[in-house]
Amino acid sequence: MTDANDLVRRIDALIAATAPAARRALAQQIAKRLRETNRARIQAQTAPDGTPYIPRIAQPQRGRKKGRLRQRMFVKLISARYLKAQATPAAAVVDFGVSAGRIARVHHFGLEDQVRPGIRHRYAARPLLGISPSDRAAIADLLLAHLANAGV
Repeated sequence: MTDANDLVRRIDALIAATAPAARRALAQQIAKRLRETNRARIQAQTAPDGTPYIPRIAQPQRGRKKGRLRQRMFVKLISARYLKAQATPAAAVVDFGVSAGRIARVHHFGLEDQVRPGIRHRYAARPLLGISPSDRAAIADLLLAHLANAGV
């Protein structure tokens, strides 16, 4: 375990020695990659650990057959308008904008929210954002490619 910790410390030192603009570029690549994988995962209706989302309860819609859903969950939420990728020299961030953040938080943590005036509903927890083992491997690949191109 100490070998792994030593390796992490050395990689941290190498990253810290690079220019802030280069670190920001690396963080931007990582953030874009995470946004793409999280968008694909949400579209496939699966959590970061690979388990499928709990299906929502079908409510009859006017003029439609009972139990038929109009569209898949989170179709608008995964658009570039709401799912943002941001980067600084110190961090890569993927999050939902302010307007969509409340909706995403309710579904991610399985909170209670007001559906219509006087009607509240507790939603099932459906983790929207996260880092899977394949994401970790992709981040490691991006990091190693960045360090190799930097001549370290």
